[in-house]
Amino acid sequence: QNKYDAQFKEAERYKIDTVNKKAYCRSSQDTNLGGSEEITVNYDYLLIAMGACANTFHTHGVVEMHAF
Repeated sequence: QNKYDAQFKEAERYKIDTVNKKAYCRSSQDTNLGGSEEITVNYDYLLIAMGACANTFHTHGVVEMHAF
């Protein structure tokens, strides 16, 4: 068993409530977030990372989002 309670969900964050430690997120994908369009994520620590365009080394399908 994993000693950390960690989860991965892919969504767009549209609001952060730093007082109550909640992040409000939405997804337009039906298969994401358990089929829900919006979720509220409670957090202890929040890490925010800037997006970037990575070098895919010309790997077919990565740019088309067939891989993370």
